[in-house]
Amino acid sequence: TEEATDYLAKFARLIRMMLDFGGKTFIPLKDELERINYYLELEKIRCGNKLTCKVDIDPQLLIDLPEIPNMVIQPVVENALWHGLLPANRNGNLHISFTKIGKTIRVIVDDDGIGLHESKRRKKSDHNSLGIKMIRERLDLLKRLSGYEAKITIMDKSDLNPPGQGTFVQINLA
Repeated sequence: TEEATDYLAKFARLIRMMLDFGGKTFIPLKDELERINYYLELEKIRCGNKLTCKVDIDPQLLIDLPEIPNMVIQPVVENALWHGLLPANRNGNLHISFTKIGKTIRVIVDDDGIGLHESKRRKKSDHNSLGIKMIRERLDLLKRLSGYEAKITIMDKSDLNPPGQGTFVQINLA
């Protein structure tokens, strides 16, 4: 009963945050970090300790308290879990880092799941993945309307030298 109550309380907080931020173009980084933490806590409970998550934050970002585009990072984290780590059916690792490089915030979402190529191979033919497409469209619209520069790069780690396992996503927010 206690675990269920804790889970529902965290879920309610996450939903409340999603509703509060729903119509906003930019949100404070600290709020996005909180949203990601609630999301990861829920997924860890659901996965039964098969998931190890690490979030690193450049201390300068905690001082600057920048605003970032809404609904860009959390959906990437969700994709890493749902399309990379969970299909692997084993213990998985997810590393998320936030680094300040000049005026740019670099976000890296790195998992050791099945990788982008294998995920695409397993995808059902009638499934239409919209998450990354919507993120790219949102970032493109931000650039056209306000000149805000952002870029998302997704790589299957088997294509790297040396090759690895999983998917590496880099988001540069300027």
